[in-house]
Amino acid sequence: MSARFKAASMGLRFLPTRSPIGSDMLRANRAAMVDCPFTGRPIVLVPACYPNVALIHVQESDPYGNCRIHGQLYTCPEIALTAAHTIVTCERVSEHEEMTRYPNRISIPFFAVDAVVEVPFGAYPGNCYGYYYFDETHIPQFLAAASKYRQADPGPLREYYETYVFGVTDTAAFIDLIPQRQSQHVQRAEAGLRGESGYLAEGARP
Repeated sequence: MSARFKAASMGLRFLPTRSPIGSDMLRANRAAMVDCPFTGRPIVLVPACYPNVALIHVQESDPYGNCRIHGQLYTCPEIALTAAHTIVTCERVSEHEEMTRYPNRISIPFFAVDAVVEVPFGAYPGNCYGYYYFDETHIPQFLAAASKYRQADPGPLREYYETYVFGVTDTAAFIDLIPQRQSQHVQRAEAGLRGESGYLAEGARP
């Protein structure tokens, strides 16, 4: 998928990659294996992907959608550029002047963004570099419920969704259901891993 988003962001109809070779992925998608015209070795061509809507969480954005991503970019910039509509959630909204003071640090430009929403802890229970680490208590709780569902027991997963998804009005209400010691632990864990405790506290949900 990363290669497909990259192809779309470059205006190409496909991109060559070796990643799917040797797997069953070719049975379930539109990729095509061909012989490389330069080496004669097998290469897979994956088609460009243009999402209708992209939801991307970043550390910082200004009100216009100029975004900074700290740490790995992955293919978030490419996804934002290729989606018909891009919604950005962020840990904090920064002043436009502050963001554009260092334009080389802007990972996603404003013209690729349709809406900006300030959502502290918006990546939880996943991690957000510099703010909080993976919740290694909550994630196994969800995975255990999903495992029960695969074993024909939908009860635990239904209870999870009714509690943490359908039973809350927004992300803040979801976080309020998490024991405080857990939310504080993921912040301290990230601070300890990165050695950036001062940076972590800025804009993080207490």
